Amino acid sequence: MVGIKASFYREMKIRLSSRRVLIENIVNPLFILVIFGLTFSRTIGKIVIDDNVSINYLTYFVIGAINISLVSNAMVAATKIFIDKYMGLYEEMLSYPVKREEIILGKYLFNLFLSIVQIFVMLFFVIIIDGIPEVSFVSILLFFVLKMIASTFLFYFFTYMSVIIKNQDGFNTMYFLVMTPVIYTSTIYYPIAQMPFLMKVISAINPLTWLTDLGRYYYLGIETDFIFVKYALVIFVTIITYLLSIKKYKGGLE
Repeated sequence: MVGIKASFYREMKIRLSSRRVLIENIVNPLFILVIFGLTFSRTIGKIVIDDNVSINYLTYFVIGAINISLVSNAMVAATKIFIDKYMGLYEEMLSYPVKREEIILGKYLFNLFLSIVQIFVMLFFVIIIDGIPEVSFVSILLFFVLKMIASTFLFYFFTYMSVIIKNQDGFNTMYFLVMTPVIYTSTIYYPIAQMPFLMKVISAINPLTWLTDLGRYYYLGIETDFIFVKYALVIFVTIITYLLSIKKYKGGLE
């Protein structure tokens, strides 16, 4: 527990000591919502779900925007891990008399805290404009459980990548691939039914599509195919990335 508290405190001091955290975790997500959500909502109007159901684009997009913010949050944490590794600071940290998994767990808990704050801020913004969706309390609860799992998966995935990537060029390439192709081939911005066939295939195996579709199912009541399969896949990849990250941390950083 001592190592977890120390790692959490270190991450908190580093992240909160800069105004950048306010921009990255609060201002930027709201900026995405305003630019894409409000603008597209006025341009597109409503997203047609089926013959009898349509939904305002802002409300539809907020789930995707939350996932973008979770990706960005995890990427920031991973970037700091990569920089510490690049500068040799982690070689010193790993020599401390604490369990190595406690170091990464403390970082994860702070990242999860920021993710929850992001979610509440973004939902509050949309609720003020579009109101509260007509779903049950259980669905809302399951939505937040899903987002916590999503934050966990993204944190450990990017942590693992930051550890195995050995140079700045490789890390920048990974960042580009995630922030453009991976996001735009998911259902974050638009329904999969409106994609070209090739994009449908890519989107179907994209974890961000699973997270977005499940989020819209629980928060907005929008039906999606293979609900239990998608949830099982999300849990599976979360466990795998967690185990890989812990194993790599225990083995030391290169």
